[in-house]
Amino acid sequence: MKNIETPEKHDMEMNIEEPNLKSIRESKGLTLKEIFQHTRISVANLEAIENSQYHLLPPPVFTKSFMRTYAKFLNIDDKILLSRYDRYLETLKEKHYDADIKKTPKFSGIHYKIFAWIFFLLVIISLVTFSLSSYQASVDTVKNQIVQSPPPTADVKPSPAPDAKTEITTGASTTPPAAPLSKETKLPVSMKKVQTASKRDHTADVTQSTAKQEEVTQQETHADSYDVIMEARELTWLRITADHNPPQEILLKPGEKIKKSGSTFTIDVGNAGGIDIQLDGKSLGILGRHGQVVHLKLP
Repeated sequence: MKNIETPEKHDMEMNIEEPNLKSIRESKGLTLKEIFQHTRISVANLEAIENSQYHLLPPPVFTKSFMRTYAKFLNIDDKILLSRYDRYLETLKEKHYDADIKKTPKFSGIHYKIFAWIFFLLVIISLVTFSLSSYQASVDTVKNQIVQSPPPTADVKPSPAPDAKTEITTGASTTPPAAPLSKETKLPVSMKKVQTASKRDHTADVTQSTAKQEEVTQQETHADSYDVIMEARELTWLRITADHNPPQEILLKPGEKIKKSGSTFTIDVGNAGGIDIQLDGKSLGILGRHGQVVHLKLP
């Protein structure tokens, strides 16, 4: 009889043999910040590894490197950590496969043909309706032009000429009509000059104040904003946090470039020797070795 080991028994043995990273670290009197200073693995990634929160970690190629480095620093075997992480990845693949199967729509040939015929009939009905409406509109326009009669003409009779002997009297003394008022009141030349000078001074003051406000706004914007350009020479993983925005994880391929703008930046680099970073056009130089993890805070 062969001893057949079930998956549940194997998981129980792995959980028993798996070391408690947090207890080992605390027994050696180390903090996460001290481990970060030696390994350059961010505190967030270290906490996720200790608590088995694998969904918070970067892609597997970088996570496995972090686990090996952390296990080597604590002087423990990294095979148990990697095997448990591999089981986690397999469960993710199974979940994605099941979800894809459930989401895949199943259309039969009969349903597809019915849908095509319905769509074809709707298109024909819409075209016929549009053509009939256009024809009816043209017919109504012609009818209106034929039925419309010319406007009636009014009979204009010449008014009788006034009698030469007829005199128009009002019974009151007539006064000469007043002179019409001009639209513009004439002002003295001295008053016009004073108004023109005051208008010019007011316009100049408004223009100067507007220019000063624009200059101050441009200076503040330039002083508080920075541009960071990251260009990869090799395959490099990045975690970028600009200002108070949520972190963004990016995997740059060789030759790819990305630009970010903001006041402050927090950048985790998974391959320090495979990327060039520029801050406002100034290169930061060589960040580290190939494959080394670096944590940056800019500016």
